[in-house]
Amino acid sequence: MIQEITLNRFKKFKEYTIQLRPFSVLTGRNGCGKSTVLKAINLMMYTLHENEMITFKGGHAVVRNKGVGSADMPGIQISEFRDLYYGKVSRQGKQVVVDESKIGASIILKDKDENVYRMLITSIFGGFNMKCYSKEEDLRNMPKLQIHTPLYISGFTGIQTMEERVYPIVMQNQMTRGGQSSIIRNMVLGLRKMKYDQYQELKKLMEREFFFYLDHIECNENKDICIKASFLRACDNGIVSMDFDNAGDGELHVLQILAAIYLSCPDQCKVVLIDNPEAYLHPEFQRKLVRVLKNIQKEMKIQIILATHSQEIIDECEKDEIIVIEDEEVLKRKEKNTGDTSKSEMTGEQLSLEF
Repeated sequence: MIQEITLNRFKKFKEYTIQLRPFSVLTGRNGCGKSTVLKAINLMMYTLHENEMITFKGGHAVVRNKGVGSADMPGIQISEFRDLYYGKVSRQGKQVVVDESKIGASIILKDKDENVYRMLITSIFGGFNMKCYSKEEDLRNMPKLQIHTPLYISGFTGIQTMEERVYPIVMQNQMTRGGQSSIIRNMVLGLRKMKYDQYQELKKLMEREFFFYLDHIECNENKDICIKASFLRACDNGIVSMDFDNAGDGELHVLQILAAIYLSCPDQCKVVLIDNPEAYLHPEFQRKLVRVLKNIQKEMKIQIILATHSQEIIDECEKDEIIVIEDEEVLKRKEKNTGDTSKSEMTGEQLSLEF
């Protein structure tokens, strides 16, 4: 479990530290950096895992000496390389001797066992270089974050009318980049084929909580290019089977979140990052979704981190699960005692949301 994240010179954060819980809800005004925190966690965990930056030798953690180059940042969209750095400054002055505190951007994660994972991101000729610079003493307690990829789920972006069957490795790559909407049929089919008990659990959960009834999901790999996926809907002339592209965006948004979790967790992924889980959902469904996610988190013993504006979701959470992210503008205004507050109806506490 990630216990703490520190961002230095990363996008809008000059220096910022956040304490995390097994179930955490990030909130705050528009542009405060909620999504940036999720993307930073996703980027670091993905990079550590895919490039085997931390391995074991003789029972001790060994950090890879060299960094890895990349033309882009998984899950992060930027128009030019300087956009990744605070103030668009990739290094502070000329470096005769390399000073890691003055070049690039850094992400630091601390797990529940007090292991510290440090990654430095620098640029050269418009590309990126990512290097783990944790010391031996940082990783004394059998670090495990690098063993699994994260599961990053972004907002629903619309379903494809025709969806081709893809290999599991393609699905996994899409899921670490927030591309679940483009493979929603593949996820449900993969779940039915590889984890049938979990598929049945998902099916019952969607029926009980969200009144969405999965029907047939199939693809004959010797004959079919695209996956056939349908759900049931009541009409005047009875129950009709309809393709997924006739479902509501809210229904598909919930399905993509839960299908991705049941497919990937807890074997492949231990950390789930969900951006705007409330998208397209009626307030009552928002409350149901967060209750379902909290139950899944406890049952699977995984970590779930949400970024949201939803008061319904906030009111379903405990006070210590809510993390208000404040940017420099808000902090400056608070010094002048001009900050607005929004009240949580559930806890009665004053939360500095500033929407």
